Amino acid sequence: MRCDLHVHTRHSGMCGVRKLTRDVVAIGHNMVRENPWTLPVASLGVAVPLVILGNYIVENAFARWWMAQCRWALARGSWKAEAGGAVPVPEVAS
Repeated sequence: MRCDLHVHTRHSGMCGVRKLTRDVVAIGHNMVRENPWTLPVASLGVAVPLVILGNYIVENAFARWWMAQCRWALARGSWKAEAGGAVPVPEVAS
């Protein structure tokens, strides 16, 4: 599957990282072409792929953690799934 087919596959998240990196590098390239004095700042662009990949990893870990929390709460019955999302169920004191 190609990344630009908008098909949800296992690697679709990495395609987003690749496209974002490409766009950020293109912006840096155009910035230097328009104003050569920005070259020292644009040289930091070498770190762009690592920063974007690091952010992707952190967001992915948080999403997995949050999904585990939601599944646990749903299994416990303390959250109710609705069309608008999961909502807390009030505790009833017995």
